[in-house]
Amino acid sequence: MEQIKELHQKSNVHTILRVVLVWLLILALFRLCGATNSILIWLFSIILIGVFQYHLNILGHDGLHYLISRDKVV
Repeated sequence: MEQIKELHQKSNVHTILRVVLVWLLILALFRLCGATNSILIWLFSIILIGVFQYHLNILGHDGLHYLISRDKVV
């Protein structure tokens, strides 16, 4: 039961790190596309960028419902 409570703990630091990590991954994929002319890498990158944008959308939605941080400021 304690493990379940730990999984539901809200962490401001964890939330900020997740957002920063996703943005860094998106920027890295854009840089990868700029550095290569391979169509397979472009397609793979476009798909992953879409996945990471969806992840940001989910984080934003959870933020609107105050589900990702302990206070309403972050």
